[in-house]
Amino acid sequence: EDAFLECFNITTIVLPQGLKNIGNRAFKGCGGIEEILLPESIISVGAEAFKHCDWLNHVDIPDSIEYIGENAFSWCRNLETINCFKTANTPKHYKSNDGILYTNDGKTLVCYPMGKVDGSFEIPRGVKHIGPFSIVGNLWLNRIILPEGLLTIEDSAFAECIELRSVTIPDTLKVIHKDAFFYCRSIIDFKISDNHKYFKNIEDSLYTKDQTALICYA
Repeated sequence: EDAFLECFNITTIVLPQGLKNIGNRAFKGCGGIEEILLPESIISVGAEAFKHCDWLNHVDIPDSIEYIGENAFSWCRNLETINCFKTANTPKHYKSNDGILYTNDGKTLVCYPMGKVDGSFEIPRGVKHIGPFSIVGNLWLNRIILPEGLLTIEDSAFAECIELRSVTIPDTLKVIHKDAFFYCRSIIDFKISDNHKYFKNIEDSLYTKDQTALICYA
């Protein structure tokens, strides 16, 4: 853990075959790193392992990965794509689609790259959970459509997406955890049906259905 924490001048990492684990915060704050190829032997990537690697542009992840810790690739401002490449390893635990990282069953969105420049994102059907810090800090997203079947939005999932203006809430969504929309300073509208069982739009702000809790003031 913390092996190369904030070693700002590291520009290249060569990780050898046979390596199985990367510790928590191992390369956190290594701002000079632009590219990472994880070896096919890797099993786990610790929490915040590559957080704040500001110049990291893309990451290649092998099928051998069984565990990726919270915030492993968050706040990588120039990260545009995360790709999973096939190996002989089974079972598979993660997959990528359009450079976005999901669990292999497609039920959890793990990481939407912070540097991805698309203005709108319609999360695929089948996703039931938006993971913690999964879309944090993206500077280009202005509209997000959440899919029917979605059940939970985890902590800080969309925090500091400062251009986000519109969020479509599906009828199936049951739980929104703390700081889900923290500092989304441009939100002007939550699109939500009048018959939603758990949430309510009042003057474009988001409340629980019984109006006992204000979740996000637009």
